[in-house]
Amino acid sequence: MFKRFAVVVLLLLAGPAWADPALWVARGPRANVYILGSVHMLRPGVTWESPAIRRAFDEARECWFEAVLPDDPAAMQTMMISMGLDPAHKLTDLLPPNRRAQFEELAASTGMGAAMQAMRPWLAAVVLVGQPLLKAGYDPALGVDTVLQARAKAAGKPIAGIETAEAQMQLLSGLPPDLALKFLLSALDDAAEGPALVERMVGLWQSADTDGLASVVTGRLLREAPELYRIVFTRRNEVFARAVQGLLAGDQTVLVTVGAGHLAGPDNVRDLLERKGVKVERVAE
Repeated sequence: MFKRFAVVVLLLLAGPAWADPALWVARGPRANVYILGSVHMLRPGVTWESPAIRRAFDEARECWFEAVLPDDPAAMQTMMISMGLDPAHKLTDLLPPNRRAQFEELAASTGMGAAMQAMRPWLAAVVLVGQPLLKAGYDPALGVDTVLQARAKAAGKPIAGIETAEAQMQLLSGLPPDLALKFLLSALDDAAEGPALVERMVGLWQSADTDGLASVVTGRLLREAPELYRIVFTRRNEVFARAVQGLLAGDQTVLVTVGAGHLAGPDNVRDLLERKGVKVERVAE
């Protein structure tokens, strides 16, 4: 993921046509838990809901998500300001001299050049990667988890979050300074490459190629920043796996949707469940 850390944190996997992402199921004595990899931003016109996903949603009595979107966007903005701004320090002072001009050029292209000097590295990274994708037509409102949460509410299905949006923001804002800087430097490379990176990733997601996706998402991260992988993936994957185990102890069918990166790579949710004796199978169409 460090290879494309900022992009993968956002999990901006999107495509121009039909998408058929992998769907998995874990079975307990009386419960079935479907597990779906989510993408958080999509372009208009992308069709991703396969018959298997539709059946899983229809069968589910509850829908669980990596995090439930807050009802009050203003609250999220307040959290982002409190955790993401540091007006007392100039962001470019943290960068290596040979990367400062690149940062200033990319920051200016977002229309937030001066404002970004007051951002902490993690927030600047998210903005640098996210803004070009928004301009290219990627829309968070079309993301898989956003669509399914709205649909579950409309259908009267209970929804729950394994994490909270605040906790996810705290994870990024709490990165050690050296890892936060790596995050920002990676974002500079991602932003320079633009949405083409997402287009390369989407083919793997569309074809349910979890091994290929793992290679793109985690390969260089594991080599260059293994501690970052443990923070962003392994530790959270363990939380997600425990949540699935808890649901398997019940007696209902549940749909669990988490970021696609958590279902690929070392110590992914599926593998952690298998190690705990839980069989996880790919759902066939």
